[in-house]
Amino acid sequence: MAYIEQNPEVGVVISMNIDDPHPPIFELYVDSDHGGCMRTARSTSGGHIRLATKNAAAPILSRSKLQASVAVSTAEAEYASLEHNLKKHGLPLWEAAEQIFEMNLEMKILIDNDAAQIIGRQGVSKQLKYLHKHQRVRVGFVHDVLHEDHTDRSLERVDTTKNVADLMTKNLARLEHGRITKIASMMTLAEYKSGVVNDIGTKGSFATSKGFDDPTALPVHSAGDYDALMKLERLDKLHRERAANKECPKQRNTAKKPDITGCWAVDTF
Repeated sequence: MAYIEQNPEVGVVISMNIDDPHPPIFELYVDSDHGGCMRTARSTSGGHIRLATKNAAAPILSRSKLQASVAVSTAEAEYASLEHNLKKHGLPLWEAAEQIFEMNLEMKILIDNDAAQIIGRQGVSKQLKYLHKHQRVRVGFVHDVLHEDHTDRSLERVDTTKNVADLMTKNLARLEHGRITKIASMMTLAEYKSGVVNDIGTKGSFATSKGFDDPTALPVHSAGDYDALMKLERLDKLHRERAANKECPKQRNTAKKPDITGCWAVDTF
C-alpha cells in the first residue's frame, strides 16, 4: 500500500466472481534477495498472497522485511523467507479466508528456489541445522505444514519470471517491473480502461489510494507505450555497463569523489 500511496495513478484490480464454480485457491508467493542490503549484507524476505480462480484474482497481502541475521547462502535466505511468510502470514490468513468463505480452500506455496523447496518437503538438512539459533527458524516447520494428511496444502515451484514476490525483495528493470506489477494486479486507471488485464486475463474493480474507479487519481501515464519503455531500458542498461566498467562520464558538479553508482543520471535524456 505504501507503493500505491506514493503512486496515486496506480491502483489494485480486484476481480472475483462469486458465481464461479471453481473454488478460489489461496496462493502464497515467497522470495528472498540474498545479501541485498549493501550496508548490513542482510537478506530481504518478501511475500505476496492472493486468492485466485481460473478466471479471477484478488490480492490480499504484499509484504517485505529485512531478515534478522546475515544469511550465508541463498538456500538459507530463501528458506528463512519461506518459513517466516508461512508462519506469520500464510497460515493465519488462510484460516481466516476459510472462515469467511465457509469452505475448505486449497493453499499453494510458490517459490522459485529448488534447494529451499527440497528442504521444505524433506524437513531436514544437515547443512542448515544451525538455522534454529542463527535465524530462529525451525527447518521442519514447513514439512509439518505439508504433512501427507493435509492434502489441501502443496509446495510448488514457480518460474522466476512469474514470482510476484520479486517485487518485494529487489530492484527490477522497468519492463520487468511493469510486467510483475500486472501479475500482482496493479496498473494505472488508463491501462485498466484500455483493457490491460492481469496474468489470469480478467478485469475487475479498480481501487486506488483515493478510492474505487476515482478519476481524480489522474494524471495517468499513457498505456502501451512499449517503444518508449524499450528505449529507456536500453539507456539504463548502457549506463549500468558504463558504471560497471568505470566508464562514467565526467560529472557536471564539483564533487571530490565521483559517484560511480549514480553516473547514469548525469546525462540529459
